[in-house]
Amino acid sequence: MQQAEHNIGESREEVGTFEELKLITAWASPDPQALARCIANTILDSNNVVFYIDAASSFPLTPLQGLIPSDNKQAYENVRIQTSLNLDELNHTIKKVIQYLAMDKVRRRQESDRGPQSVLIVISGIEIMFRNSKSNSPTALHHTMLRDLLLKLRVEANHSDPRGVTLKSLILLPQTVYERSHSLNSTKRLKVAPIFGNSLSDYIVKFYADELVTRNL
Repeated sequence: MQQAEHNIGESREEVGTFEELKLITAWASPDPQALARCIANTILDSNNVVFYIDAASSFPLTPLQGLIPSDNKQAYENVRIQTSLNLDELNHTIKKVIQYLAMDKVRRRQESDRGPQSVLIVISGIEIMFRNSKSNSPTALHHTMLRDLLLKLRVEANHSDPRGVTLKSLILLPQTVYERSHSLNSTKRLKVAPIFGNSLSDYIVKFYADELVTRNL
């Protein structure tokens, strides 16, 4: 059965706050300073948590330390950095995050005075995870695993409660020189870059991302 294309909205060059993010946002080669600002704006609220799932050693620590003093222990405790080198490890980490959300919902039912919480999942190096998985499993299996992971993020985000926990995901994609056009409607066309052919980035943006954030167009 052919998969339906997911129609993304307007493209922009930077995300500044958690509130500006869609449920699933793809960000192409973000400037480390811009990514650090997005993370900082999220974790400065003591209720919020960022899960940074990384395969590329890309966490923007130095820019973040320029925005938040290193002695602000509460803010840095709100960042959980996890290494996932393939889709199996990514799946395991996502399951742990979902378990955290489920436990938090239970605690909220017991503690009615708790304020709303924003949870941001950042996935960096998903193309590396995908490539590493290809060498260890059949092609159909890792394609299915990736699809199920992205759908799982979508379902969990759809079940967010603004008065409780709001979940959003930010998927960092690589920059390439290729640009293509994506039709928004019969009178307006949006240039979407960086996408290359039928790549992993193209697949994620076309079928799962609500928005593509890109720069250097």
